[in-house]
Amino acid sequence: SLKAVIVPATYPAQTIIPLSFQDYVTAIVAKRQCIVDPTASAGAKLLGLAPLVISGIDYVDWPVPFVYCNSYACRERNEDARNYCTYKILALAPSSANNADNNNNNNHAGEVLRMQKFKTYVEERYPIVVTNRTATTTTTATATTTAGDDGGGGQQLPFDYDFIQIFESNDELNEYVTSDNYGGWDEDGRYLPKVAIGVVFGGGGGGDEGDDGGNGKSY
Repeated sequence: SLKAVIVPATYPAQTIIPLSFQDYVTAIVAKRQCIVDPTASAGAKLLGLAPLVISGIDYVDWPVPFVYCNSYACRERNEDARNYCTYKILALAPSSANNADNNNNNNHAGEVLRMQKFKTYVEERYPIVVTNRTATTTTTATATTTAGDDGGGGQQLPFDYDFIQIFESNDELNEYVTSDNYGGWDEDGRYLPKVAIGVVFGGGGGGDEGDDGGNGKSY
């Protein structure tokens, strides 16, 4: 027969602390080099048989959605590996599109207001995502040139497109990620970076300053 059993509470010996957004930003701007795999055996290292990996990347457990690196592209030790990494974006969009419907326009205005507030918060809290953006990195369909420091020894984003990108609506965001050119170049030679995290703002509400739309947030 079934019998209720009281299971005593237990606490794990180790605490798992998830990465913060600051950790994500740090991982994005970190310099990457091709190095000898530190987990290789001493014999493999001595004989030069140890594979090259990219510094700072844990290929067994890598919980940073904004950065993906391909160590198989490494050719020599201490090589700059940032060209072998793909950097994804943070995408923001209101849930509804702006159209001729007055009620929908009110909803759209409120969603856009909250989206802009969120964008401003991220940029002020993590200014490196905008203020230290490199002006000398060039990405085209045929070549990629990556700059070094920002001139003052500081860190900068290793790509030349916006880290935070705005979409007109959730539908436009869906069209973007399902495009045939997603993660590549479009017909005009414009690079379309992949989305790591998409935040869609819903709930409607008016667009007046200070209006948070009640409990209608959906981000």
